[in-house]
Amino acid sequence: MYISSITKTKYAFALIAVLFISVSAKVDPYKFKPAETCEKVLKYYIKAGKENGKEFKLNADITVNPINLINVNLELPNQTKSKFDIIIDSFDCNLNADLTKGSALYKGYIKHENGDATNAVIKISRDENGKLTISNADPEQNSGLILYVDKWDVFEN
Repeated sequence: MYISSITKTKYAFALIAVLFISVSAKVDPYKFKPAETCEKVLKYYIKAGKENGKEFKLNADITVNPINLINVNLELPNQTKSKFDIIIDSFDCNLNADLTKGSALYKGYIKHENGDATNAVIKISRDENGKLTISNADPEQNSGLILYVDKWDVFEN
C-alpha cells in the first residue's frame, strides 16, 4: 500500500500530538469517581513536545471521546494546521480522577481521504518524571514522539 507524503505527515502529526503529555492542571478528585474518568470526554492542551530527544514547540488540542473518537488539532511552527480523527476500535483504561495514576490505551485507525487506513495505538500515562504523557504505543512503529499537556478539561459524553 502506498501512502502519500501528506498522509505520512498527518499521521506523524497525530502521533506527535498523542505521544506524551505533561499535565500541570488539576481536576477536582472528588468531582469524578476513578472508574467514571475513563468514560468522560477528556480534552488535552499541548504547547511542547519531544521527538527522539529533541524538544519542539507546537499548539495542539486532543479530544478523547472514549465512545468512538480521538480528535487531533495540531499546529507546528512553519507548518500548516492539521486536523484529523482517530477512530477508536477498543480501549483499556484505569485512569484515576485527577489523572495522577493509571493509564489508558486506545486502539484504532486513521482513515485517509483515499479510503486507506493507518493503525493507531495511543497510550496516555505518566512518565518517569510524573508528567502525564500521550505516546504512540503501536509495537509495529518506532516513534520517539512525546507531547506534554499543559492542562486538560473533563466533559460529560
